[in-house]
Amino acid sequence: MPEMARNNLEGQVSTPLGKVTVVPKGPYDPETQYTRLDLVQHEGSSYVAKRDVIGVTPTEGEDWMLVAAKGDMGVGDMSAEDYDPHGKKSDVYAYAEKAAAEATAPVKEDTEKILADTAQLKTDATQIKEDVDGVKTDVGSVKTDVADVKSDVGTVKTDVAGVKEDVAGVKEDVGTVKTDVAGVKEDVGAVKTDVAGVKTDVAGVKTDVAGVKESAEKILLTLTGQRPKRYGYRIKKSEANSFDRVEYIYDAESMTPAKMDFSGGSFNYGSWQDIWLVRDNYPCMLNLDGTEAYRLDPNDYTKKLGETAADSAVSDLTSTMNAMAAFPLVWVKRWEEGDYEYTVFCEDQYDDSYKAYAHTRTDGKIARVTYAPCFKGCLDTEGRLRSIAGQYPQYSIAAQAEIDAAKKNGALWNIRSWALNELIADLCTLISKNDHSQNAFGQGQTSGYVNNAEQHYGHLQTGTLMKMGQFFGYNTTTQQVKVFHVESFWGGRWDRLVGLIQRGGVYLAKMTPEGGGYNLTGVGYTPISKSLEGLAASGSGWQHNTCNSPLGRVPIGPFDGNDSTNDGDFFWWNQGITAVALAGGACDSGSPCGARSLLCNAAASGAHWIFGASPSCEGPSI
Repeated sequence: MPEMARNNLEGQVSTPLGKVTVVPKGPYDPETQYTRLDLVQHEGSSYVAKRDVIGVTPTEGEDWMLVAAKGDMGVGDMSAEDYDPHGKKSDVYAYAEKAAAEATAPVKEDTEKILADTAQLKTDATQIKEDVDGVKTDVGSVKTDVADVKSDVGTVKTDVAGVKEDVAGVKEDVGTVKTDVAGVKEDVGAVKTDVAGVKTDVAGVKTDVAGVKESAEKILLTLTGQRPKRYGYRIKKSEANSFDRVEYIYDAESMTPAKMDFSGGSFNYGSWQDIWLVRDNYPCMLNLDGTEAYRLDPNDYTKKLGETAADSAVSDLTSTMNAMAAFPLVWVKRWEEGDYEYTVFCEDQYDDSYKAYAHTRTDGKIARVTYAPCFKGCLDTEGRLRSIAGQYPQYSIAAQAEIDAAKKNGALWNIRSWALNELIADLCTLISKNDHSQNAFGQGQTSGYVNNAEQHYGHLQTGTLMKMGQFFGYNTTTQQVKVFHVESFWGGRWDRLVGLIQRGGVYLAKMTPEGGGYNLTGVGYTPISKSLEGLAASGSGWQHNTCNSPLGRVPIGPFDGNDSTNDGDFFWWNQGITAVALAGGACDSGSPCGARSLLCNAAASGAHWIFGASPSCEGPSI
């Protein structure tokens, strides 16, 4: 402290500031004595003690103040609303500033006393000097604390940008504190002999406020943690334009959409090539026991990854392997609110509302990858449903026979599930920022039907795109399309699914194989909240309105769109039967095909040249 300031404080009254810094105490312990401004964590939330307390469980009230409630959603950082569910604007920073304001109250009290008894102030000059020395010691301690906090903040500089907005709010509140301090200075100015002492006290308060601010910022970063990135989109239902209706949210906001360059014959990944859900998707040859025999060259499936010889078994129907597309673990949250449908993806489970349905195994464990077929399913000589290049797709058998053929590969196998189908369709919307899959990726084979069994009714052989990379398509209707290494995800032939039934106009879904697997009746399935109530007993039409829930996105009518609005896909229904869902469309469907084209007018017994199935396989658990 400067000598002049020290001399001016002689004969003045001391003003103890008390404890003004939030002190983190870790998890709450009922046997620990806590004092005012102690910060504890309890059941995922943070509380600050309002007064000395022991044995009182933290909850908002006379003893404790809630400063950060357990959150369930954010945008990579936690907002003030997450810490203040009651709307009081009393986050960590506000409370720290309140504490600083309370600390200055005694200064005003002492000032009034000084005005009333100036003579007494002179006789107490010696005591003031001692108090000032104590303040100096306290300031030195605060400086040490600030240095420690600065050191801590240095380790999280890369995350500071995420809380700049919150810090700006704190700065505004600190400005209010500064105004209050200025008022204190004005009051103290009436007692000229004590101005220097009061200024010193106020300076100490400012230092403490700065320390509290730094500590609060550290606490906020600690509570927020290194939250995983979330890539999401929302669809505005009232917007008909298939591109304009999709808006990126969370960490996808600055991303550039991917799309097929039809004129140049190449796929433009936009910003998505290095994001895990694209980067970690790969083709491989999968053994019947669910283990990977080897990965395939993503640009030429005839070759093993890293080798030059075309000696993979991708076209060998006599092998005991299937060509499969591996999808890395993805946690998904789906919901709708007002005029918007929301779908968000995360590499880790952000909170309990994020589900990995497509990666949930029969035993209830979560798989690190799940496998979809690279090609439309075909049958080998042993009646197994296979995914092999150079074959005509299987068709004209009933649903149970298709499931049985898939299970001949092994216990981990089945036909493609509704959960996996939805994951792939949602990922297509995400990376393209377009609700019209054909516009973004390619038309698919939507024409070419021939009424001749010897010509396989116009079906194309599998593998026409196995040398065309991860994504490829044409703006014509006679060639296949490929997304995420899955050829003909739409067009060519309808794919039967397990996990989605429509009975009496009500959608019934089962998102995982747990609890006995899937059935073809919908018994034990969960109804999706909205149905086809009010529509004709049977019919078809362009999808216009949909319902997005944790169980997937389904059309609900009215069906008055067209092939260039909304998602540009078609829907068929029959409320008089128990229908097993089929997806994608066929080579006689034309423009109604697409990633979300859905057919719910065929019973499990339905066997037709346009109906078939493709194998999928559970991956190893994490």
